[in-house]
Amino acid sequence: MGRSQELSEFQRGTVIGCHLCNKSSREISSLLNIPQSTVSCIIRTWKRLGTTATQPRSGRPRKLMERESITESITTDLRTSCGLQISSRTVCGEIHGMGFHGRAAASKPYITKCNAKCRMQWCKARRHWTLEQWRRVLWIPVKGTLNASAYQDILDNSMLQTLWEQFGAGPFLFQHDCAPVHKARSIKTWMTESGVDELDWPAQSPDLNPIEHLWDELEWRLRARPSRPTSVCDLTNVLLEEWSKIPINTLLNLADSLPRRVEAVIAAKGGLMSY
Repeated sequence: MGRSQELSEFQRGTVIGCHLCNKSSREISSLLNIPQSTVSCIIRTWKRLGTTATQPRSGRPRKLMERESITESITTDLRTSCGLQISSRTVCGEIHGMGFHGRAAASKPYITKCNAKCRMQWCKARRHWTLEQWRRVLWIPVKGTLNASAYQDILDNSMLQTLWEQFGAGPFLFQHDCAPVHKARSIKTWMTESGVDELDWPAQSPDLNPIEHLWDELEWRLRARPSRPTSVCDLTNVLLEEWSKIPINTLLNLADSLPRRVEAVIAAKGGLMSY
């Protein structure tokens, strides 16, 4: 059975108020939709201690804060006492460098046998692609929930211009995954009418997509800033600023990682690899 929700101070006070108005525990339970045993416990505590505050419970107390809270606390102390402009990520790196590591079992999504077979076939078919071929794939960085109309707006207003600027009239391939919105009939029609060739993509394959590492890079840059955004508008501007600062070599290195990713999937017989 799940743990019951803690009653608020107001709710406990209401129980005592009803009790002082000569309501029985059963009546209070029915009126406030609170278990009768809880009502009785609150009244007993109030009579014994003169308060409705939740009392300390038995059990081992926590010796450490959550890992992220500890890191944030250390970072804040260093910024305040030493005047250092450092990020929590830097602090984590130093802690790891001293040999301290937090470990948790890795959670890997299950890949069906059918999808593993498709991943294997996809990788074998592209095993001998050159770096130049991989660099002529446009990996679109779309995150969040979109419908077909919103996705088509992105393709119309951003993707086409990028394609022509980067590749001109030369051959290129456009990659997007197997999300339902990407397979919508209107999107398929748009691709055909716009003359865009798609790169077939196997299901359950985020580990093959180098764009996922760009999100990590962007998050690292955001956390490394001396102050956090305080509004949605501020966050948008900061993200655009940090996105524009990502070096072109970072993008090329990610594109150039595809041959290694392909080989890793083949070695894993279509299963997940470490990327």
